[in-house]
Amino acid sequence: GMLRHTLVTAVRLLCLSISVLVAQDVPVPILSTVDDKSLPSARERSLLQLGQQAQEAGLSSSAIQLFSEVVASKNATAIEKNAAQLGLATSLIERNKTAEAKLAIKILPESSSKNLLSGLIAFLENDLITAGEISEKMNVASLSPAEVPWFHTLKALIANAKFDNNQFNNHLNLAKQSALSEEQQQRIQVLCYRASVISGKINDSVINALRDVVKNNKNPDFTFAHQRNLALALVRQDKKNEALSILKNLENLKL
Repeated sequence: GMLRHTLVTAVRLLCLSISVLVAQDVPVPILSTVDDKSLPSARERSLLQLGQQAQEAGLSSSAIQLFSEVVASKNATAIEKNAAQLGLATSLIERNKTAEAKLAIKILPESSSKNLLSGLIAFLENDLITAGEISEKMNVASLSPAEVPWFHTLKALIANAKFDNNQFNNHLNLAKQSALSEEQQQRIQVLCYRASVISGKINDSVINALRDVVKNNKNPDFTFAHQRNLALALVRQDKKNEALSILKNLENLKL
């Protein structure tokens, strides 16, 4: 009906109004082991920094490997392990592994960062009530600059689902204004399309937009994410043969 059409249009606007920008693929350098015994966690700090750089570049699979190594290390400090757990959970969310992301943040102490990830996980699991409650309690001033765009993205998605156009437009603009890089805008775009697919709000215009994104995107990691979104959207529309051909193609991409 009219309400469904309005929601589909609003989700599409959210996805399309975040610019389609191409990020360069950044290779993760090979690490050498640090032998200096006076710096027991120097290697872990390097791994953590490389994980964060990989994440910012859209290389979520590489980031997961790097963060996991810090989490498993006996030399990492508690602060380093907490930061790695948060990074790991963020990358798992981007890989659509919400159950694993939940486990990654479960053991962490309460923080604004943890709440933000919990809110995003709840939304992606279609738990709008929990996502809304978490977002209402959050204070944007306590978030890091890199987290602020994600907070506004979460608020925009929740407002969109509630047909609150004023809040939707407000937080959408704030998400775009506060994004720190082209890569972050790409990551936000992947997430909002996924939210559209998961909620079942798919029509031909959303599928055509996803096809355009896949065609024009040159970053292997983002291409994988967009192709997966497109395949899931096609399944929702009962276009299973096309979805299957895309999924077969995904096997050949570097994960």
